[in-house]
Amino acid sequence: MTGNADRRAETRLRDVGAGVVFVFGYVALAMATLWTDGLEGIQLTRLIWLPSGLALAFIVRAGLRAWPWIFASEALVTLFSGDPILGVLGTGAGSTAEAVLAAALLGAIGFSPSLVRWRDVVALIVLGSGVSSLLGAVVSVSSLAWSGALSAEVIGGVSFRWWLTHANGILIVTPLALALSAGLGSEVRTRPGEALLVGGLLLVVGTLLFGSPEPGGVALFFLYVPFPILLWAALRFRVTGAAMANVFLLVPALVGTALERGPLAGEGITQTLVLFSLFTVVTVLTSLAVAGVVQDREEEARARLAAEEERRMMGDRMHQAQKLESLGVLAGGIAHDFNNLLATIMGNADLAERKLPVDDPAGDHVAEVLRASRRAADLCRQILAYAGRGKVSEEIVDLNEVVTEMSELLGVSFPKDAEVQVELAPGLPRVLGDVTQLRQVVLNLLTNASDALPGGRGTIRVRTGTMTSKEIVPADVVSDEIPDPGQALVHLTVEDDGPGMDEEVRERIFEPFFSTKHVGRGLGLPVVLGIVRSHGGCMELRTSREAGARFRMSLPVTDRLPPVAGPTPVPEYEVELSGTALVVDDEPDVRSVCRAMLEEMGMQVIEAADGREAVEIFRRRRSAINLVVLDVTMPRMNGFQTLTAIRELDPGARVLLSSGDVKPVQEVEEDWGVPLLPKPYGSNELREAVAGLLARVDARETHGS
Repeated sequence: MTGNADRRAETRLRDVGAGVVFVFGYVALAMATLWTDGLEGIQLTRLIWLPSGLALAFIVRAGLRAWPWIFASEALVTLFSGDPILGVLGTGAGSTAEAVLAAALLGAIGFSPSLVRWRDVVALIVLGSGVSSLLGAVVSVSSLAWSGALSAEVIGGVSFRWWLTHANGILIVTPLALALSAGLGSEVRTRPGEALLVGGLLLVVGTLLFGSPEPGGVALFFLYVPFPILLWAALRFRVTGAAMANVFLLVPALVGTALERGPLAGEGITQTLVLFSLFTVVTVLTSLAVAGVVQDREEEARARLAAEEERRMMGDRMHQAQKLESLGVLAGGIAHDFNNLLATIMGNADLAERKLPVDDPAGDHVAEVLRASRRAADLCRQILAYAGRGKVSEEIVDLNEVVTEMSELLGVSFPKDAEVQVELAPGLPRVLGDVTQLRQVVLNLLTNASDALPGGRGTIRVRTGTMTSKEIVPADVVSDEIPDPGQALVHLTVEDDGPGMDEEVRERIFEPFFSTKHVGRGLGLPVVLGIVRSHGGCMELRTSREAGARFRMSLPVTDRLPPVAGPTPVPEYEVELSGTALVVDDEPDVRSVCRAMLEEMGMQVIEAADGREAVEIFRRRRSAINLVVLDVTMPRMNGFQTLTAIRELDPGARVLLSSGDVKPVQEVEEDWGVPLLPKPYGSNELREAVAGLLARVDARETHGS
């Protein structure tokens, strides 16, 4: 709440500052215009009222709430001119009504202050200078008449001249003020020499046209001479250049006509004013409309290019997503079959190792088989992680703790000349994820950064913090999705000042089995990407040659609270592994090795080749079956369907699910209320799972009795 109040106070202060600046500018411009009336032969106020253009530009930019500043400015000017108080209030109200009506009308039709569309230029001429100036003239002149400053005979003529002079001020000043306040004019800044040449030519041509000592001394035909230069300015310098060109041409036109020189000087002030107003309208309409059309087409072209680039990026992301999805399907199939094979290999090797004498020479070979099997299982998990199918548990994770733990663990292995800077944001929100896999992310990113340092010398910067999806740079994104707009995120950023990557390497760095190192399988960063994807996060990479690399992982914040830690339960009894187990698996080799392991533990085993056979056996012998070891992926009836059928027969049946595919262990246990043992597994893992299941069931039955 305090932050919002501070922002509101800052906004009010900024608005007041802008208002004060406007008042000074308005009064100064008005005094300068009125000052010319004291010069011999010059009366600019007969042709133009420049502050009206400044007022409209200000209210368009600042909003309708800025009307008090306009009222105060015009009232001050009128007060300085010596008009009565009613006239002061009336002219202030008239100028305010003029600006407010113009801004309201323009806003109603979707007016763009950048004037990049020709219809915005027409709207400014018709609504901004025509209609609204007429209302301002009526209000202001009526108030002066009521105050006695004007006689009834001159009200019509004064109103007409008031209308056109204010309209001229809007046409000349407003476009330039809007363009400059919008920060336009990059074309002018990039080609200042050419811009000065155009402005100088217009001043010279304007002086020659309107500097003739005799009224009408130059034929009206020659008024077309400046237009090629105006078009030059519009085409080369767009809206800002066109607005500036108008000023360069209309200033000598204004001065010359006020001195009753040039082709616009008529037989009387009314005719002169009408001719000057028409020339101003044509000049502004021509230059700004051409500039707007050109700039509008350019912006359309840029928008098309941006849209095409976005479509290309979306296509690349879709292709990447389809590739990952295909790989995920393939990896799932591979994982199931491969893990079943590994379960057979590891199980038999484990049994063989247990039966061999301690000093048997074959023991080393069996141990090597077990180690190779575990490495193969780890490789399979990494492939699944890349495909985004590797997350096996969910818990509340403090990313700061993970970074601290892994930084300390890896600190001893970093090169001695490498400096590691760790900046952890205090009070970092928690994320929901697999803490083991998030440790793997930190490990891989830090290892990659360390390997990138030439000769082991350089700096690695590790930072955590909060962000939103709006801060994600689409060009840096390497994952296929970006979190929803406004999503609260935490990030882990790892930077190094190594040599960086060229575009070719950057495009392939997350491909599996691609590596720039002489050693390694090329799965480190692909695994990182897969883990980030499976956690619903986003991965960014910013790198270039000689500029190092920055990897940034962002994960969604969770609103779950971490569980309250309770006392560690002390087992009151030992679980005796005995009784009969039903082993259900469609792979005969897996059934065989599981049977051997359970029999070694002291249990009797019944085998079933699929779910239907298992349900039928359980229906006949459920009183004798103490445990069911149930595979998840099977033909005809999968493990979950089989589990449902068994529970219909016996809601208290002891069931241990097993899967060669990667399943979220915690999710399965929460959804189905049974433990899940991933394949491959050895005797120790199977014993622990069975003992844990029987212990929980026995404890529940004991407390229930």
